[in-house]
Amino acid sequence: MRVLSLGLRNLLLPALLLVVFPAPLFALDFFDASREFPNYFIKEEFRALKWDEIPEHEANRALKRLEQALYSVFQRLTIPVMLEGRDRPVRVRYFSFAKDILGKIDPKVKVMPSGGVVRSAIGYVYDEIAARLETGTAATADEAIAQIIGNALDIDATEVRGVGSDFDVLIKSPSGKIRELKEELSRVTNSVEQKTIGLRADSGAQRFLFNIADCKDYGEQIGLASRQGGSTIDMLAFDTDEGELLNPDRFPGISKDLARGVYDYAAPVQVISDPEKQTIRGMRPRLELPWMTLKDDSILRRELVMLLKKAEQGKEVSAEAVKQIGKMIRNARFQGAHNRFYRAREGSLDRLFMDLVGKLQQRTESALIPEFVAYRPLSSAPRKPLPKNLLVPIDQFIAKSTDAGKLYHGTPRLENAFAIMRQGLFMSKDGQGLAAYGPGAYSSPHRDMASGYAGKKGVVLTLEALNDPNIRIVDWDRDKDHPVFTKLQRRASKSGLHVFDLLAQEYAVDVIVHHHVLVRNVAAIRYKGRNQFVDLHSRLREIVMDSAQPLRNRLHFLTELEALSAYIWLLGRQVEMVPNELVRQMVHAAFAVSFEEDFAAYSKNANLPPSMLKNIQLAGHANTRMSALRILKSVLEGESMLLEREEAQRLILDLSAKKPDFRLASGIAEMFLKSESVDLQPDTRRQIIMNLFRADYGDHWSYVIDELIQVMPKDSHALLSETLTEALLQARKTYEITDLLQWVSRLDPNVRVAILERLAKEGPMGLCRVVAMNLLAGAQMPLSDPSLQRILMKMLERDFPEHSEAERLAFRMMIVDGIAQTGSRELEPVLAQVARSSRSGKLRSASRRHLESAKPETTDCARYLRVE
Repeated sequence: MRVLSLGLRNLLLPALLLVVFPAPLFALDFFDASREFPNYFIKEEFRALKWDEIPEHEANRALKRLEQALYSVFQRLTIPVMLEGRDRPVRVRYFSFAKDILGKIDPKVKVMPSGGVVRSAIGYVYDEIAARLETGTAATADEAIAQIIGNALDIDATEVRGVGSDFDVLIKSPSGKIRELKEELSRVTNSVEQKTIGLRADSGAQRFLFNIADCKDYGEQIGLASRQGGSTIDMLAFDTDEGELLNPDRFPGISKDLARGVYDYAAPVQVISDPEKQTIRGMRPRLELPWMTLKDDSILRRELVMLLKKAEQGKEVSAEAVKQIGKMIRNARFQGAHNRFYRAREGSLDRLFMDLVGKLQQRTESALIPEFVAYRPLSSAPRKPLPKNLLVPIDQFIAKSTDAGKLYHGTPRLENAFAIMRQGLFMSKDGQGLAAYGPGAYSSPHRDMASGYAGKKGVVLTLEALNDPNIRIVDWDRDKDHPVFTKLQRRASKSGLHVFDLLAQEYAVDVIVHHHVLVRNVAAIRYKGRNQFVDLHSRLREIVMDSAQPLRNRLHFLTELEALSAYIWLLGRQVEMVPNELVRQMVHAAFAVSFEEDFAAYSKNANLPPSMLKNIQLAGHANTRMSALRILKSVLEGESMLLEREEAQRLILDLSAKKPDFRLASGIAEMFLKSESVDLQPDTRRQIIMNLFRADYGDHWSYVIDELIQVMPKDSHALLSETLTEALLQARKTYEITDLLQWVSRLDPNVRVAILERLAKEGPMGLCRVVAMNLLAGAQMPLSDPSLQRILMKMLERDFPEHSEAERLAFRMMIVDGIAQTGSRELEPVLAQVARSSRSGKLRSASRRHLESAKPETTDCARYLRVE
């Protein structure tokens, strides 16, 4: 992502703008894709034609050149992997390496990028063409494509794949060994992520820095994608052996359309789980592949209208759908495609989408679609020149307004930092950030000042002011009363714009000094490359080490910190980690802290209703504990050096013994007991299971017990029977007993009978009542089983002295009536025994009555009735 990769290369952000036409675009202009983003794959002589007027031979030629460029990119794309016997990762050319690895399982296997990876690679190729044209490296687009095709240099996967996205890979295998191939490819692709962190699947650092494979079977996935519909670009795969784009059978012309600069949005032919997510996802090419247009936007438009109506009615829109907007922004190119959504024409699809976003972001704290700081080549001529005495010389600016050429930019969220490092800066303006001193990207020569803007959870990025005499700098603090500027302020007021917008649009001002340094053109600054990650690491470490920070923040950033440490380690740099003793204290504290201690700040907010406050407390408290559990898991899996393994085991055992709530118990079961990769001592594992089994989880009791029984060792019938028996004897609620009896029924018959006999002999009346009902319903054993008679008689003969005579009679009558209702001949001896020997006349009469109504003419029944 050359245009937006500020953090990975020390390159100026290239622009398409002046390659096409000399006059710069301004925010007041309507977006025009054909002007601003020409289709470089089509020869210039055909670009003015409509997509369906482009000759077939030219579309074929364009597709072939695009495929050759993609082949070059995928052949050179590298990722770090851990090889056996190596203690450090090595970079490999991914697709050829994957083919070699999987070739040992199936020599004819194909490994193909798909979906989002193909979409990102197409954007990367276009980005490279634009960069070569803008810098003069190539004279024509075709020459630029030829340079890409002939390039032999490696490409880091972080420059190509989507930010925070999975690495979509499809496998085609004639051998049918898809499952084995998928497991091996995932192991190789994820090896560095698994080796170095594995702490949090949703970690911002993890998702940005590491390749996490999403491996699927080609036939199944492409078939599913085409049936589910959506953006047709996402249905493409690339054959890295043949060097060609593969189209699904339902849409055979996608790649040819792509060469012509169009794509389609298809309706699904099957029910999909989240249609709202698919609708928003269909808008992503607008920012990621901005030169492409929709052939027919009617289906997507209709779906957006439906979503807008839903949002206007105050109904919730799918959370996954809203997340797609964030992904769209993280992977945007060319400063949000020249801020196309902000410059959309009334009635356009882009304007409709912005109307929807406007409704959705009313419920959020920040803009879902932020406005980017624009890019303008420093050599571009302004519409109107400023007097030279109003422009600050670059050397004077660097000496007075920077820290020896450095500027610091604070952003309140780590995820923003990663996005900024890939694509450029976000504007601060009314409705988007504080913008206390006017619109622009705020920076300062003072790190402390930038830290204030970052806040307690944010980070500070270091920018470098370019020492270029073409940069236009205005010192507003010094010259704001100059007649030129006062006149401009009056015009700005009348037009409803901010004066700084006019300075940027008409006078091509790149930087404005006003209490801070406001960047209005990202071409005036650049990042410090890989050292930026070291700056991020230092900031995260400060947060973790700060005892005044809320514990949940410190634990959250601790996981991010280790991910970042691992990446910096890949770069060959050394960084200082957090002391083990401090980590140990934080993990201990996560399970000792109370709601009141951890959320005191919330309780002071009188504007929050009590119900919302309680929900915030519960969610935050659970997240604090889950972060600590993830740290313990990473230690036991050998993927983290934050704690010693023995300490992690002791902590987990201690937690299980303190009667945890269901969230904590479920977390322990999921993370430690179900995972085969977690290295727990067998005795420790058994003791944890026993501890959790005996805890009281209220209404969630059966859910946790169900999880625990699933992870019981296969050879532990004795332990399971002991645990189940104890749990049953202690149970007081019918649903608990019923759930446990379901598991008793799955045990070995001899073990099952032993448990039931003990329950009949020792269990309280309530327990015996449920057990008897289960037995008579045939849920535990066949009614013909002789053991059943023995167990029922034990319950009928029990005295239950803690209960009244009436309660005892009702219990026994329930069993006698239940036996009769079964109609079982095998249980008639039980009725006869009661009829002969019960001390209760009512019970004897009921048993005799049931026997007489059965089949009194039979010999057995006559024998039973001889009770004298």
